[in-house]
Order: sequence, then structure tokens, then C-alpha cells
Amino acid sequence: MLSDRERAELNEIQQQLHSEDPGLVRSFAALEHPSTWGSGELVSWTYTILLMLASVLVVVLLAMGLLPVALVVMATGVLIWEAGRRCGHSARREE
Repeated sequence: MLSDRERAELNEIQQQLHSEDPGLVRSFAALEHPSTWGSGELVSWTYTILLMLASVLVVVLLAMGLLPVALVVMATGVLIWEAGRRCGHSARREE
């Protein structure tokens, strides 16, 4: 925790920075709020594409007779599916 004196100094530095370069302050504010980077749609599509690629790769590996590798890729696909499911739940909760 900051002391009262340190908070006052920090506020003074922030105000000075804001008056000198407001664009820089806005760029830092955007980093503090990642939800302003874009919608969760891009993340959702990313998980979907990764899951589809993993599924195709499993089929190809099984056709080649590489069962152990196919099982590893399948397990990775399950992890991708779970991550996408959790991401979808967190995006719905924020709305």
C-alpha cells in the first residue's frame, strides 16, 4: 500500500503526464481494460478453428496408424474444447 504522500505524488505525476501526452494515457487505459480490444467473437472463433484442426489431424493420424500420437492430439483437442467452453462462459457473465 502507498502512503498518503506517495499517493499524492503519484496523482501529481499522473496529472502531469495526462496534460503533457493524453494519447499515451489513453493507450495505457486501453491496456488496463482488455475487453476494449475487441469482442469475444474472435477468441471463440480461434477455439473453434483449433478444435476443427485437431479433429482433422486425429483422423489423419489414425489413418496413418499412429494411435499414440492421435490420442495425444485428441487429448489436446479436449483441452481446447474445455478452454473454449470456459471462455464462452466468462464472456457471457461479463455481459
